[in-house]
Amino acid sequence: MKLESKLGISTGVLILAMLVSALFAHIRIQEANRLSDVIFSERVPIISLTRDVRLAPMMSIRSLETYLLIGADDPKAAARFRKERRDRLANGDVAHAKLMNLIQQLGPSPEAGEFQQFDTLLAQLRGLEEEAERLNELHTPAGASQAHALLIQQILPLDATLLASLNGFMKSQENQRDAELIRLGHLNRAVL
Repeated sequence: MKLESKLGISTGVLILAMLVSALFAHIRIQEANRLSDVIFSERVPIISLTRDVRLAPMMSIRSLETYLLIGADDPKAAARFRKERRDRLANGDVAHAKLMNLIQQLGPSPEAGEFQQFDTLLAQLRGLEEEAERLNELHTPAGASQAHALLIQQILPLDATLLASLNGFMKSQENQRDAELIRLGHLNRAVL
């Protein structure tokens, strides 16, 4: 075989190998882009919104606690803490609506029962908070005492239960995100 034909065949094989390598890299890059899109347009927003949904009632209770401690003596402070509590609950409602909308777009989740439980507990918590506020607004020692007892005996334990009610969903989403990030790292290394 002539040297010229040997060089032609080896050059052809080299070009073919480069094309196969480029095709492989292109497929991996496309997969990495898709996975990156899933992580940052679905998983991260779901985790962030779930944290906001879980944080709103907890912060509302902190405002209620402060209101019960300070609000009875200072009407301006009482109004400010009541407004702060309602604003925090409203922010939680907005985050909840966005989260439910995003979950509906992505399809049913096996943790849907956790959201039903969360909604039920949240409704109970709001009713108890309103009752504590109403009792404190009586401006009597008995009303303030009942409001504090309601806070300690019912609201705070319900808050802990409420916070824990979405743990399974949160853990599932974080595990999926972590698995997707690991897969993305593997894809990035495969391209290099």
